[in-house]
Amino acid sequence: YGLSYSKGRINLYVNFWRHEWDKHGACSGLNPVDYFKKAVNLYDTLKLKLLLENNNVKPGKMYAPRPDIIDVLPRIQKPKVTCGVNTKGQFQIQELSFNVTAAADNTQPITLAIKVSDCPNRGYNPVGFPN
Repeated sequence: YGLSYSKGRINLYVNFWRHEWDKHGACSGLNPVDYFKKAVNLYDTLKLKLLLENNNVKPGKMYAPRPDIIDVLPRIQKPKVTCGVNTKGQFQIQELSFNVTAAADNTQPITLAIKVSDCPNRGYNPVGFPN
């Protein structure tokens, strides 16, 4: 989160949150306000950015996807990791997805086997952790 509401960029965020609701929230059984409160609470609970940084995975850097990034994640909560390609043609972490119960007061992720999607394996394709 940490969104800035500078003129001209607000629509980007509205579109982002609309996409998140349509893709993930609409079938959650929660209303939009409760869904996004839960998402923010989960973000605060996991301290994901801090956990990654404490394991030397820092924003703006490039990494081999294994072991540098992917092997850190099981210690965090086993999210689904999805990679995408940025405008420079470089792989980057696009999304870390966590499964949680719909109960609005529960923010603990359900532990599942880690799943990696669209991320290159070891070798010549580093993956970025975007700013």
